[in-house]
Amino acid sequence: MAKIIHASDFCLGRQFSGIGKAGDFVRRALKESLESAVTLALDRSVDLFLVSGNLFASNIVSRHLVDFVLQQVERLGKIPFVVLPGIRDCFEENSIYRLLSTENRPENFYLLNSRQAPYLSFPESEITVYGATCFGEGTVATEQPLPVKSDLPGVHIVAVNYPESPDAACGSSGFGATVDAIAKAGFDYVAVGGLDYRRWNDYSYSSGSAETQEFESIESGQVLLAEISRSCPVIEKCRTGQMVWKQLQLDNARFRYNIELEEELLKHASSGTLLRIHFDGEFTPEGYVDLTALENGFRDRFCCLRIEETRRLETNRVRVGGTGGDTLLTDYTYLLEDAIEKATPELKPRYLQALVTGNAMLSGKDVIS
Repeated sequence: MAKIIHASDFCLGRQFSGIGKAGDFVRRALKESLESAVTLALDRSVDLFLVSGNLFASNIVSRHLVDFVLQQVERLGKIPFVVLPGIRDCFEENSIYRLLSTENRPENFYLLNSRQAPYLSFPESEITVYGATCFGEGTVATEQPLPVKSDLPGVHIVAVNYPESPDAACGSSGFGATVDAIAKAGFDYVAVGGLDYRRWNDYSYSSGSAETQEFESIESGQVLLAEISRSCPVIEKCRTGQMVWKQLQLDNARFRYNIELEEELLKHASSGTLLRIHFDGEFTPEGYVDLTALENGFRDRFCCLRIEETRRLETNRVRVGGTGGDTLLTDYTYLLEDAIEKATPELKPRYLQALVTGNAMLSGKDVIS
């Protein structure tokens, strides 16, 4: 039996557009997820640490980041650290792995490159590891055939990249068939890459990225501890990520005042959370919500907070509410209502917000958030 850490998609050095300074926190978390995974490997006395693609986010990597990775590999001592080039850090002419091969890298660092050798063998633990890449030189899509199992004793493991755009790269159904074919060829475990955890069959798993990296991520932020024998592998998910990416769809009908939205935000607030809110529904004059003020006021309570307004402007339903009587404010709201009907598309949202504020004041509501 063999015990391994199966990880993938650390994507070290990845740039995160659209989340501002929060990208610095996430990049640091990516590095910490590798540290956590190495600590786990030492604590659980594994026989192998396997990365099935995308250790780095690209082939353009800083010297500091390379040194950090090599330090983590050295921490493992004699435990082999095996990396399959991914679709982000693929093995081409400018590959970061070509640079690493010329440096004084740790003796326990191994690269799965089928052009140099069909597999890596570790006699002490009786583990044989094969690689099947989906991008770069020697890929499944071009000239590389599926791995052929050797007659060496022990367990036989195949690391496979998962294409991020399966329809364009390999075909979604075709890739699943490839994974099934490898498992049926007698291999004991198929370590598939990919940002999200997935069980492909009894012998094949995607670990998911060691740190969550996207709002749309289904299940990530862990590595797998796999105990592999002649029977089906035993899989344990081990948390290594600390970031939480959340999306909320909130209906305008449920939240008419800032204080109600504040209470909802407090339920999710933490320094490790990235929250994206879609504020949807029909824009009506009842209530008062200032999303800009809300986002600015709660910015420091999250790693990242984005509130996206998708409310529909239904001006035909806008009517002056309250019992303001014959006052300047009442006259103002009536005039503004008429102006909304004649306003240009650029001015209409601003006029409508002003009318909502006027109605709130007429009804005696506090519009100061």
